[in-house]
Amino acid sequence: MVPPRPVAFSDAGLLHYGEVRSENGAIRSGGRGACQKCALPGAWKRYTPMSVADALQYHETGYASWYGGKARRLKTSSGEYINPQRSMTAAHKTLPMPCKVKVTCLETGKSTVVRINNRGPFHSNRLIDLTTAAASRIGLHRRGVSRVRLEVISVGDGPHEVSAR
Repeated sequence: MVPPRPVAFSDAGLLHYGEVRSENGAIRSGGRGACQKCALPGAWKRYTPMSVADALQYHETGYASWYGGKARRLKTSSGEYINPQRSMTAAHKTLPMPCKVKVTCLETGKSTVVRINNRGPFHSNRLIDLTTAAASRIGLHRRGVSRVRLEVISVGDGPHEVSAR
């Protein structure tokens, strides 16, 4: 019998089911009996949140997907509750939380600004997971997965917010 894995807390908030933070700060997911969202059983992935200085210089092109569906209330890794049909938020593996990012869909040319407040996506070829509202804004909702460009606008909230440029 496999003992149940606890849900771990970190400085970044609630980690995804099956994740643990190692002594060096890396986030590990997977392992024996891991949830299929994270990794195949026996596989380990390590995610280390990037520094604020690195995040302010961050820009990347890759694939985006969306999550939330018809759900009205979801708890994010940062501990806050969102309505994915209205919240302009997203999940990223390593950007610091909270962080504002401009997401441009390369197929439609539309862009929007989202707030990173969740961890994911747990697919190896995905860069970011958008909520239903954010995906609809850039035309990703009907496609499911699309190529996007990410540019960090700022890191932090309120009086602690630091702009990228």
